[in-house]
Amino acid sequence: GLYTVLRMGEWKLIWHHASGEMELYDVVHDLSEQHNQVKRRPSLVTRLAKEMQKRLQECDAQLPLREGKPIQYPLTENTP
Repeated sequence: GLYTVLRMGEWKLIWHHASGEMELYDVVHDLSEQHNQVKRRPSLVTRLAKEMQKRLQECDAQLPLREGKPIQYPLTENTP
């Protein structure tokens, strides 16, 4: 599926476009990305999702279509 990834420091946020699902991993201490931290760190997810959205908007990224319309940015649906 289609997704967007943002890496900031030790954190990696993955946004799955089709479902709106987010995944958050500490890639320094969880190299195999086995422990999704979305529920444990909701404020960090929000902060990183805002940064992701900002960067997508700055580069005028083309988002996939759902029912003929571009999907919503990460903070407008399925934010923890």
